Amino acid sequence: MHSLPSIKGERGGYNSLRKHQYEETIFGRSSRIRQAEPALADYVFAKRLERNGLRQEELLAELRPATDGGVVILQEALRPLLLMNHLPAAHVGRRILRQASTLLKQSESQQSPESLSAQDMVRGRIALLMGEAEIHELVMELQAEDAYVRSRAAYALKPVINERPESVQREVCEAIRQEQDGQVMNRLLWSVYRLEEMASDMLLDALEASFALNWHEPLISSGMALGILADVAEHRASRVLQLLPECLDAYKSWTHALLSEMLAYAWWKCAEFVPAAYAHKARAHLNSLFEPDLTNVSTEYHLFALRGAAIAQLGAICLDLHLPSSALSGRQTAYPLGTLQFFYLNLSDFITAHADTIKTHPHYL
Repeated sequence: MHSLPSIKGERGGYNSLRKHQYEETIFGRSSRIRQAEPALADYVFAKRLERNGLRQEELLAELRPATDGGVVILQEALRPLLLMNHLPAAHVGRRILRQASTLLKQSESQQSPESLSAQDMVRGRIALLMGEAEIHELVMELQAEDAYVRSRAAYALKPVINERPESVQREVCEAIRQEQDGQVMNRLLWSVYRLEEMASDMLLDALEASFALNWHEPLISSGMALGILADVAEHRASRVLQLLPECLDAYKSWTHALLSEMLAYAWWKCAEFVPAAYAHKARAHLNSLFEPDLTNVSTEYHLFALRGAAIAQLGAICLDLHLPSSALSGRQTAYPLGTLQFFYLNLSDFITAHADTIKTHPHYL
C-alpha cells in the first residue's frame, strides 16, 4: 500500500458524451477539466516557488510530459482511435498502436501517467471491439506481479467497463479487493464509474475488503475513495453512511485541507439520499464541516480548506432548498499532480443552473 508522500519533490465517469466519444475525466461524466479550479493547485505551486526560489519553468517541467521525440504529438494522434466503433477499424487501430509502440516504449520513462493513459484507453477500445479473448487478456493483466502492468491494465479496461460492465465487473471488483499498491488502486477506482450504479453492492463489498477505506492511515487512495462513496450514496446511502469517516485526523494538515472538499461532498450526498431516520446524523456531520480547520495548515493550503468548508455550506443550502445533487455525480476532477490523489468538484454547470435559487437562501453570503 502507498502512504501519502510529501508534496515536496512530488512529480507531477462514465466518461462518454456519446457511446463512442471519450473525453478525459476522472470519475465519469465529461467535465471541463481545464477551467478555473485547477488554478487553485497552481496557486499552491506558485507559493512553493516563492519559498524554494525555483524558477517557474523548472516546476512546470515536473508537471508536464516531455515533448522530446514528438511523444506528445504522437499521443494526440492516437486519440481519434478512441472513436473506433467497428471491427475493421479495431484491426487497423491495433496495427497503428503496434507501429507506434517502439517510439512510445523508448520514451516511456519520460511520460506522465496521464500521457500513457491514451495508449491504454486505445487498447481497451480495441479489446472491446475485438471480443472476449482480447478483453480476457486485459483482465489477466490485473493479476500480474508487476504493479506497472496492473496499473496500465486498469486504464485499458475503462472503455470495457463503460460499455460492457457486466463482462468484467466481478474481475475488476476482485482486483480491488486484492490490490495492495496505492497507485494501482487509484487507477482501478478511476475506471469504475459505471459500477457505482450497476453493481453498487458488489463495488462496496470490494471496497470494504480492500485497504482503500482505512481512514486510520494516510493513504494515497483516500481522495479517490471518498469520491466513489459520494457517488454510490445515490444508490446505497445507508451503507455509505456506515463507511464514511467522521474526520481525517490521521492525515497531515496540508493533506487534510486538500481532502476536505471530497469529504464534504460525500457527506452532502449521504445527507441527501440516506433514509429519513438517519438524515439527522448525516446532516450533523455535514454541518460540522462548515468551519475550515486551519490548525497547523500553512498559508498556501488555506484556499483548499476554505473550499472544503464552502462545499459543505453549499450542500446544506441545497438540501434546505431541495436542489438535487445528482448532476454533480462524476464531476470530481483530479488536481494536476499526476497521482489521482486530490480532487475538486466541478460546479460550473450546477451553479449556472441553480444560482438564482441558491441566492434566495437566508444563509447565502
